[in-house]
Amino acid sequence: MSLITKTNTNQAFKLNPFPLHNQIDGDFLNAFNPENGPQRPRQINDFLACWVKPDHFTNPKLIAYSEELLANFSSPVSIDDILPYLSGHLTIYQQGAWATLYGGHQFGNWAGQLGDGRAMTMAYLFDKQNQSWEWQIKGAGVTPFSRGGDGYAVLRSSLREFLTSEAMHYLGVPTTRALALISTGELVERDILYTGNIQNEIGALCIRVSPSFLRFGHFQFLAWKKNKDQLYKLLDYTNHKYFHISKNENAQNANTHRWVFEMFKTIADKTINLVTQWLSLGFVHGVMNTDNMSIHGVTLDYGPFGWLDEFNPHFTPNSSDFREFRYQYINQYSVALWNLERLAESFILIDSHIKPYQDLLTHLSKKQDQVFIDIILTKIGLKALIKDEQDSNKDGDDSFDTNSEAKQLYIELILFLKSSKVDYTLFFRSLGHLLDDFFIKPQTWPCLKHLCYQNNNYNHAQLESWLNRWKHLILFIYNPLTQTDLEKIKNQMFQTNPLFILRNHLLYSTIESVTQDLSKDVSNDISNDISKDITVGAAHSSSHNILDNHNPNKNEILNKIQTLIKTPYLQTKWEKNYLLNNAHLELDIKIYYQPSPHWARTQVGCNQLSCSS
Repeated sequence: MSLITKTNTNQAFKLNPFPLHNQIDGDFLNAFNPENGPQRPRQINDFLACWVKPDHFTNPKLIAYSEELLANFSSPVSIDDILPYLSGHLTIYQQGAWATLYGGHQFGNWAGQLGDGRAMTMAYLFDKQNQSWEWQIKGAGVTPFSRGGDGYAVLRSSLREFLTSEAMHYLGVPTTRALALISTGELVERDILYTGNIQNEIGALCIRVSPSFLRFGHFQFLAWKKNKDQLYKLLDYTNHKYFHISKNENAQNANTHRWVFEMFKTIADKTINLVTQWLSLGFVHGVMNTDNMSIHGVTLDYGPFGWLDEFNPHFTPNSSDFREFRYQYINQYSVALWNLERLAESFILIDSHIKPYQDLLTHLSKKQDQVFIDIILTKIGLKALIKDEQDSNKDGDDSFDTNSEAKQLYIELILFLKSSKVDYTLFFRSLGHLLDDFFIKPQTWPCLKHLCYQNNNYNHAQLESWLNRWKHLILFIYNPLTQTDLEKIKNQMFQTNPLFILRNHLLYSTIESVTQDLSKDVSNDISNDISKDITVGAAHSSSHNILDNHNPNKNEILNKIQTLIKTPYLQTKWEKNYLLNNAHLELDIKIYYQPSPHWARTQVGCNQLSCSS
């Protein structure tokens, strides 16, 4: 029997006159009435959430927002109508907002009580499809879970999260969404690499939404405390709200709850799907702690993330991880499994039938190598064409095993990618255009040296050998290969391999430009310091800002990025000549699509990031 009952939210928790008041979803508050205690950092034991009040900032300024996302809630409401609530000046509930309690493993070590240290939930709201979304304001001040922090966020990290979460959405990757980005008009002290180099940065708020921000760590903390009543209640609420799994309790064994395992299995499937998409796109999260893992299988907490330039399986953008490389690109699948194991340890406190969890995790572990193979086969247009192992030969032809050939193709491609230093994103985008000349005999393959980061590493003969093997396998699988077949493969590849990704150096330059523009709003006695070193927490020449000379209006830069992230897979009329023939492009186009410039590859704020924000 479910523990969740519905009550009238307006009666239980008083609402301020919020423009979307008729869309409030009160299930969470009805299930978990937050504690109403001091807002200072402290230990909490018996509550899942605490009421908090956002700080009132003197000069908040809307920097950007998602029109599409806002319209999905209620089109007649403008951003100006709800801006006082997004900036923390007003709260939707008279009691305020709330922060939740969770724990987690950080870099493999149990960290005890963590919780929402600088995020506050304003409300849950229903959208036009009657889906409930949790609205959070991030960076509005201290909470009981802030520990030694100030609860604030800075423009640098807030703009990164705002833009990248939206970019991931349009790439098709499950993610939290960003509704708005707001400058607080105040300064925040940060030490970006924990080296004692403390600098002033402009404070900012990121308003983000998700079905919920429930993390692995919420369940872990209750299990760690052996609080079985609260843990069962949270599991029951989560199932009732999001998973809708029939219980059918076993009356003979009160400690066996099959629905708990089924919920775990769904979370595991969503998590593996998410990480697989990260790996396919070359995205590296950078800090896959269990408190940064969502039960919804969405990308959560955009901190020290980065993208592969060349294919480097050991790449991590997180400077805090430069010793152990725990969260490097190649480890993301295995770390996801490790995190799922920790979640399973929490679930089996309620569901004592351990074997299904062990069997599932063992199965997922055995799939790891094949996942990497399938990712590459999909990116080169072959995954849907390769048969199952038990039926690998075409029409009984023992002389050609398509699965064996595909795996060899995978191995040779990985060797080329690792040795050539070719840009990961642009290389795979280029392959789709090579299909246009498949019927040319003999085949002459274009040189892709211009897409490499170190030209002397490029081995054209090695690439030609691989391309000929790739062509041979496609011709064999179709036999005969038609132009229609080629178009089908090409379209699938273009839908898998983006032309545009929001590389860190584009974010860096956008942050710098927006910061310089906003520094005018800060008091004159400190504005000079801001313009010098506040931008990304590191001193460097402003000539590194590749966008500056081509977009004198700072808002145009941000608007341009917001436009580009919405069509990452769009085919353009110029891209084939650019990718295959190194054709000249106007600089104001090329700067958004070119490989990362040399300076960005070691620049603090680009590929050297930390958990600091």
